[in-house]
Amino acid sequence: LGSLEFVWGRSTNESRVAPPPMSNIGIVMTAASPYYPGNGAVPAFPGLSGENLDISWRPVESGPRENYDSSSTARLQASLEGTIAGWDYNTAISHSVGRAKSTFRGGYLVDQRIIDGVGAGILNPFGPQSPAGADYLNNSLLLGEYVHARINSSAIDGRVSRELMTLPGGALGFALGAEFRRDRAKYFVNRDLAGQASSSGYADAQNQSGQRSIYAVFTELNVPVIKDLELNFAGRYDHYNDVGGSFNPKVSLRWQPTRQVLVRGSFNKGFRAPTLFDLYGPQSTTNSSDTYNDPVLCPNGVPVAGANPNVVCGQQQDIRQGGNPDLSPERSRTYSAGVVFEPVRALTVSLDYWNIKLKDQISALAEQTIFSNYPRYQNLFVYNAAGTSLDYVLDITDNLGEVRTRGLDLSLLYRMPRSPVGNLSVSLDGTYVNKYEYQNERGGPFTQNAGRYADASPVFRWRHNLLFTLVRGDYTFNLSNRYMSHYEDQNTAVAPEFFNKVGHYSTWSVSATFTGNPKFEFTAGVKNLFDETPPFTNQVTNFQLGYDPRYTDPLGITPYMRLTYKF
Repeated sequence: LGSLEFVWGRSTNESRVAPPPMSNIGIVMTAASPYYPGNGAVPAFPGLSGENLDISWRPVESGPRENYDSSSTARLQASLEGTIAGWDYNTAISHSVGRAKSTFRGGYLVDQRIIDGVGAGILNPFGPQSPAGADYLNNSLLLGEYVHARINSSAIDGRVSRELMTLPGGALGFALGAEFRRDRAKYFVNRDLAGQASSSGYADAQNQSGQRSIYAVFTELNVPVIKDLELNFAGRYDHYNDVGGSFNPKVSLRWQPTRQVLVRGSFNKGFRAPTLFDLYGPQSTTNSSDTYNDPVLCPNGVPVAGANPNVVCGQQQDIRQGGNPDLSPERSRTYSAGVVFEPVRALTVSLDYWNIKLKDQISALAEQTIFSNYPRYQNLFVYNAAGTSLDYVLDITDNLGEVRTRGLDLSLLYRMPRSPVGNLSVSLDGTYVNKYEYQNERGGPFTQNAGRYADASPVFRWRHNLLFTLVRGDYTFNLSNRYMSHYEDQNTAVAPEFFNKVGHYSTWSVSATFTGNPKFEFTAGVKNLFDETPPFTNQVTNFQLGYDPRYTDPLGITPYMRLTYKF
């Protein structure tokens, strides 16, 4: 039996952030400017006597910086499956192509134009622009595509399986497989465009490319030792030509002593190679999310002689982020054990314990971590040759230390008896994190993260999804609850420390789905039915004050509709 499959997808995203920060790019205002304080248009400022001014400015009249990101993927796969000499086989060959690009749509300004405009007395950094100044700003906008990426992947894989013999508990199953993949990625930066604006983050980014070959072999043995006791053994070896290889075994057990009780457990090792983007993604320089004192040029908030306090003290600093070709793979070890109860046919309850240890985590340090401990991370602070200016803080993707976490997964499903109203069921899926600790570098101290915001994110002690479902003929009605527990907040330089707890977040949603036609499905619903407001948080990791957009939604009551049509 053979099949041919083609899949194509496209996604777009529009984003807007604050107007561009024009800081430390060489904007100088002389006393000849009509906008020099005291010349008439701008009030005088005590202490100024005509000296040149080093200007830091965010031109709000240019509007927010607007980005348009688009990506598309296409994949063609041919597969073949059947039976030969008692062996079931399944094999496939595929090729996929991905494209992505990012475009300036507005708000980004050409640095040199702003330097020239202030220097010539056309632009007013202290107040509203004149018609000539507004026109000058409008003609200083940077528009167009500034980065483009292409990713290609070709793969072939195959798997064979059969029953080898009969044991007291059933048939001994065996499977063996292999795969080979070739990946290529290229990242193109339009330097002629992006290089004109420091606020783009890509002003000094370079073209990057990488490729790799991957092969893997894997096997699995399913052993029904006796009735209701089953063991499973599996192993996989992966080899990447750029980061090496690893063998990772898995052992699992399934025992059902009675119809009402099932016991299960497993142990496995894991391996995750860095992606091509982790390795070769273009490095870019952008502003930190929080404000900091330069530890060399403004120690403890006091500028050194000759340093500009408007640049080195209490300001956003430049952070350099991106790929790192020296990355190593992550490796993990996982234990789990659990039990499933079904005291009555209508009720199923499961409880699983898990324990995970991860080494050489692939991530980047939180900026707060770097700036809060200059003696430890001083090698990441890159200054100009004279030591008079911080070029950037190097915070590229790296192998950090270990992560150790453990907790419980709880699942509950209750199916109520049939009634004239319809079939009603209730399900709950929740996770409790007992411990989550990590190292910011190999061999370093562990930071406790469970129930608190540490470095860059919180770890919720408890979170769940609760779902009430009613099926009535061709209609399905859902009422759902999404809940995340409170946690100890991040305290930063821009928020008072007495706000030390972020409240729990609980939202309810309702939807109805019609499935009466085999060709289409229609869903309509309302998210955040009771208009729950995100809890207040001090976090600034995501350039968003007041709430955390990674976990909460400020939109409030949100109606939506979705139509799915099958050709």
